[in-house]
This record gives sequence, C-alpha cells and structure tokens, in this order.
Amino acid sequence: MEPRYALVEFAGPDALTFLQAQLATDLRRVDDLRWQWAALCAIDGRAVATGALIRASAQQWLWLLRADLAPALAEHLRKFQLRSKLTIEPPKPAYLRAEKRIPRPDLDQQLQRIERIDQEQWLLVNLPQGWSLTVSTVDADENVNGLMDWEDARLSRGMLMINHLCSGEHLALALELHRLRAVSVSKGCYPGQEIIARTHYRGKSKRSLALLDAAPSSLQVGDRVEAEGQTIGTVLEIAQSGLALAEVSTSAFASKQWTCGGTDLSWRTPDLPEPASTQLTGNS
Repeated sequence: MEPRYALVEFAGPDALTFLQAQLATDLRRVDDLRWQWAALCAIDGRAVATGALIRASAQQWLWLLRADLAPALAEHLRKFQLRSKLTIEPPKPAYLRAEKRIPRPDLDQQLQRIERIDQEQWLLVNLPQGWSLTVSTVDADENVNGLMDWEDARLSRGMLMINHLCSGEHLALALELHRLRAVSVSKGCYPGQEIIARTHYRGKSKRSLALLDAAPSSLQVGDRVEAEGQTIGTVLEIAQSGLALAEVSTSAFASKQWTCGGTDLSWRTPDLPEPASTQLTGNS
C-alpha cells in the first residue's frame, strides 16, 4: 500500500526566514524539537496545504503532509526560493505508527514536543492531544489499527490534512485553522494575509467544520453535503474508518437532517481549542 503521508524537508540557514514569509503560521515561538500545525495559503486566503511542521533545528524543518499533495507543494514553494540559502528536498514517503498515551495532569496538554529517535525517525507528542506519533522515512510496517484510531482522533480535533482534491478550495478561517494556531494575522506579510485579516476583523466567516459519523462507504472528498434540499457544505477528508470532516455553513447546524448522495448523515462539531485572540495572533 502506498503511504498516505509524506515529508518535505527544508534545510539551510534561511529555512526559518523563508517559511516565516511563506506560511500563514507564526513560527517565531516554535523552538527546536517542537512541532506546530501549519498552513500555506493562496493570495485569496484559501488554504493550499496543512500539516504538522517539525522544527528539528533552526536550519532543518520537515512538513508532514498528505502524500498526494506533497510533490506539488514542494514544487510551488521552490518558485519563491530566489536567492534564499536553503534547499527544498523532494518529498519522502512517511511511515507512521500511532500510540495512545494516558494524559499526565502535570504536563501542559498543548505541549508539542519532539523526540529524535535517529536521523530518519521522529516521535511527535500530543499529535493530537493524548497521542504520540512516530514518523519515519524508513519503510516500516505501520500499525493499521492504531493509525485508524489516530486518524479518527485527528479529525475529531479538526486537524484537517488537505489533499490535492481540496487544495486551494476553502478559506483558511472557514477551516478554523486559527483555532489550531496555524493562521496568524499579526506576524506580518504572507500570501493571503490581507484577506484573512479583513475577514477575521469584520467577522464575516460564516462557515466552519463538522464531523460526519457513519458516512456512506461511497463518500468521496469533494462530495456535497445537503440539508433541506440545499447544498450546505463539502467533504474535505475521510479517515480509513469512514469518519469524515466537512466544511459547512454555520447556519446549517440548525437543520435536523443532513444528507450526502441521498444518504442520511449523523454529524457533530469537532473538539477544537477554545477561540482566543492569542491563538489567532500568535502571541501565546
């Protein structure tokens, strides 16, 4: 089976400066051996890519993305290298092993630390909260059941990993990326910053995320979600278990029945961090 995920590496003395200018995420407070949920946006404020960005050091960053999007993402960012002193390596397949951990009350639940196993393997803690994720570029047997549960947990936290079918299709604030601190309006200029800031301050985002439980097996990314005969949203990502994440109109939450392809859906809201100005501005 082809890996569902891939790593794109950014290496060199200008890696931090380059990523800070290109991504919507404020990386200034991300220390070595930490990870941060990160987003790249287009100039119209739509999200192009999302995933866990690993800071191995100031000069080495690795971005965990959906494998079908990674090559185009790397090629896109190479257009903006210019004279920057960094390399953007071709994507490598990422092999994952996930393990649920018992939460420790004495630790910050938002602690996003990394343990380096060796040059090819990394352990990401609290991705999502209560889980540890081993990421390896060495071909290894993945724990299928563990990964299915991990994908369900990730989607349940609203941690969308965009694939090539929905890249550039949805506004970053509608995907609630600010709740994951993947989007900032205070860090300065980056692609899409003006539209994202204007939408935020005017409070005009009327769309959000929803989880679709017991979705039909025929469900595909891009399928329309309907309520009362009207299209209310679009399917964004589907876990191997069938749990799906969709972007929908917030007014649709008042509807009692949602359907997709004529099949009734059960739905709920993802467990996202509470909204706070610090999470949007990157000053936490």
